[in-house]
Amino acid sequence: MINEKSVSENIKKYRKLSKLTQKQLADMTNSNEKYISELERGRGNLPSIEMLYKIAEALKTTPDLLIYENLSCRKVESSDIQTMHLNKNTIGFTDSKLQFVLDVINSVKNNPNV
Repeated sequence: MINEKSVSENIKKYRKLSKLTQKQLADMTNSNEKYISELERGRGNLPSIEMLYKIAEALKTTPDLLIYENLSCRKVESSDIQTMHLNKNTIGFTDSKLQFVLDVINSVKNNPNV
């Protein structure tokens, strides 16, 4: 079951991580500032699937992270932001491309000169 409060909190957290105002997010999603404000406060209904995708795209994340990721239980770290960008930038990668990315990461991680 989708927790409406978590969705609202996640949208607000990702908006702040993206350093966007409610007005900017509203403009990017063809909505209005009042709608974004009410959404972030958990008032009204969850956004439609179409709107959820628009919000996720504007926040450079994915709809599933807005729905399911529970950021409220811990402080958001810079590694969370890096993971968010990695997730966004690898959407649609084949298994072989993902393996290549992992190999590069491991090479960098294991190289003391980098």
